[in-house]
Amino acid sequence: KDKPEPPFKREGGDKRHDGGDKRHDGERKDPRQMIRMLDKDGDGTVSFEEFRNSPMVKNLGEDEQEDRFEELDRNDDLKLTADDFPPQPPRGDSKPPENPPAAE
Repeated sequence: KDKPEPPFKREGGDKRHDGGDKRHDGERKDPRQMIRMLDKDGDGTVSFEEFRNSPMVKNLGEDEQEDRFEELDRNDDLKLTADDFPPQPPRGDSKPPENPPAAE
């Protein structure tokens, strides 16, 4: 089966952020909840078409929608799954990880 052409192509390097949609209180939303909410065809993933019709980006231009989708699609498989979002640190663990001592 032929893979459909993406509605966009990645240009100008690989732009990434932490992939998290943050609440006003600074806590990131559960990506599985977001995927269930946006997954209109029930396949367990969010396609670009499903994403672009979501309330958070539907009023943006197509180029901005593509940029946002590309930032979230960390594994470049043209769909959003929970695998595209890094795991959240455990609650209450606000300290950054310690760096190991430098080798001499």
